[in-house]
Amino acid sequence: MFWQRIFGSIMVSLAAAVAILAIVAGLVAAIVNHMTIRAAVERGA
Repeated sequence: MFWQRIFGSIMVSLAAAVAILAIVAGLVAAIVNHMTIRAAVERGA
């Protein structure tokens, strides 16, 4: 079944895309948190 092979590869690439998006979103959130905490510490000190 040819369409099953295509659909299977699409599912794998979808999972990879979701994983990459999650990693990027996590990095962005970590950077924003780091900047916010540093700004708060500098303001408090």
